[in-house]
Amino acid sequence: MKSFLGKAAKLTGNLSTCENIRIDGEFEGEIVAQSTVVVGKSGKVKGEIKADNFQNYGLVQGGIAIKEKTELFEKSRLEGDILTKCLLVKEGASFQGSSVMSPKTTGKKN
Repeated sequence: MKSFLGKAAKLTGNLSTCENIRIDGEFEGEIVAQSTVVVGKSGKVKGEIKADNFQNYGLVQGGIAIKEKTELFEKSRLEGDILTKCLLVKEGASFQGSSVMSPKTTGKKN
């Protein structure tokens, strides 16, 4: 990971990056990444995420629009809608919302 928000960090606003980013702290706002977004076990995101790929180990409250692959890992929580090409939900993950899987996903929510 080239970009990182540590456990003790809290950030509010809009984040745009073309590099992979990992969130282990708290973020509120919109994340737009032309890469992979990872929310770590201690990570909390409240807001929209748009990215090429997404991995969740923590808590996300908000919708996500992912161009390629979305992965929800054990003990992760996602409260919001998912738009993605490929969705993998591991046993023990929690997902509350609706999901749309489409091979033509653009990463933009309708």
